Amino acid sequence: MRYGAILSLVLGAAVFTLAGCGAVKPSLTPDEQRVWEQFLSKHLSSTTVTPTPEDAGAVAAIGDKLVPYIEEQFGAAARVPRTYGKSEYWLVVVLGRIGTPRAVDAIVKVLESDWPGAVGRNREAAANALVWLGAQDRIPDLEAAIADHERRIQESGEPERYADELVTLNRRLEQLKTGEGKRDTTNFPFG
Repeated sequence: MRYGAILSLVLGAAVFTLAGCGAVKPSLTPDEQRVWEQFLSKHLSSTTVTPTPEDAGAVAAIGDKLVPYIEEQFGAAARVPRTYGKSEYWLVVVLGRIGTPRAVDAIVKVLESDWPGAVGRNREAAANALVWLGAQDRIPDLEAAIADHERRIQESGEPERYADELVTLNRRLEQLKTGEGKRDTTNFPFG
């Protein structure tokens, strides 16, 4: 009896730990899975097919439980042959429309850009989403991304090529500092 109680405690702690670290994804219903797969097929397409605002709205309606599925896709579009450096733009649009704390954490991961691909476009989209959501508590994350972006640009040897990205990121930082933004999740970034 005593060993059974200890085993239950250990197993319960293991499940809690796994759930807390994101190892366990919530299940999607068959309809949610279909909507997600349709969106993802457009996002990962090597053609000019891309998701639409309506696609993003349908996927965002699934809500917070979709965030781990989105995070799994970071960098995937850039690895698809012939996508020519697709960015995480549409994934950020969905995260901005979900707008939960976990979605904001995922937006910050896009700012960090720990994968190959369109780093500048990814960071611009993520910064736009933070401003839209009024996520002023994420100012340090945006400042760190800007510092990293400046470093990467200097290392590229082509600072003039990426100057506009820095202008945009710094503009978004100032907007976030002054409290601009909609502070809602409706229709990001089209409304």
